This record gives sequence, structure tokens and C-alpha cells, in this order.
Amino acid sequence: MQLITLRNLTAATLLLGSLACSDPITPESLAGEYNLVSADGSSIPATIATSDTLVVTEVTGGRLVLLANQNYSLFVDFRITNPQQPGNPTTERFTDVGPYTFGEGLLMFESTTPGTTWFGEVDGTEITVGIGEPDFLLGRLDVTFRKQSGG
Repeated sequence: MQLITLRNLTAATLLLGSLACSDPITPESLAGEYNLVSADGSSIPATIATSDTLVVTEVTGGRLVLLANQNYSLFVDFRITNPQQPGNPTTERFTDVGPYTFGEGLLMFESTTPGTTWFGEVDGTEITVGIGEPDFLLGRLDVTFRKQSGG
């Protein structure tokens, strides 16, 4: 038989109280501007792909804007260097907009491009989103955005 001591009861009460007071995720708390800080775990600028033909693709920047009305805009900038073509390097910007929903730390971005949905995860002031566009990407790219101070 275990004895419940006043000290154990106080510790449990404090723990439950701190869990109950944790800030819930709301559209208002998510709202703001987020700067791109990494791509596939590498700091920006990040080399994300190279090919057998010496083409190098880098992520150079980006931004995610979440509005309290649950709409978003997102862009990711790329620099592509192909030594076999003149005019190097070239730049590309992937842009997407639409509504988002969230629950339990997860976000779903419903692109205005038919049939396209991105998924993200909230971790404190950072949001990581897995994108599969633009079409020159070799697969899914996980991009992490950090909320701007005061945003």
C-alpha cells in the first residue's frame, strides 16, 4: 500500500497546473511572419540536390506568413547552377497560398493548386513544412521557418 504524502500531492498538483496552463495553439498565436532557417536540416543557404551532370540546387531563403483568419502564403527561393548552360546561376521562386487548419501541433496547408496539400509541424516558434514542389525537386523537401520576434 502506498502512502500519498502531502509533498507528493503538492508536486502532482503543480505539475497538472502547469500542464493545464500551457499555451494552446490558436490562429492568433500562430499568426505572424516566419523566416526560412533551414532546408532538410541544413542552415540557409543549403545545398539540397546535386546531379550527375554537376547541376547544384540550393535553397537561399523563404518566408511563411500565417494569418489569424487561417490563410497562409509561402515562398521558397532556389538558386540553380548548371555549368553546362549559360547564364548561371539562375533563380526560381516557389510560391503557394491557401487556407490552413491545425490540431495537436500539426498543420495542414490546403494549396489553391488543385489536389495539393502540405503538412507541417509546430515546435515552439518553428514550423517545419514538407513540400514536394517545384517539380525540379528530386523528392520531398522539409523546410523550417522561425517566427520573427514581435510577429
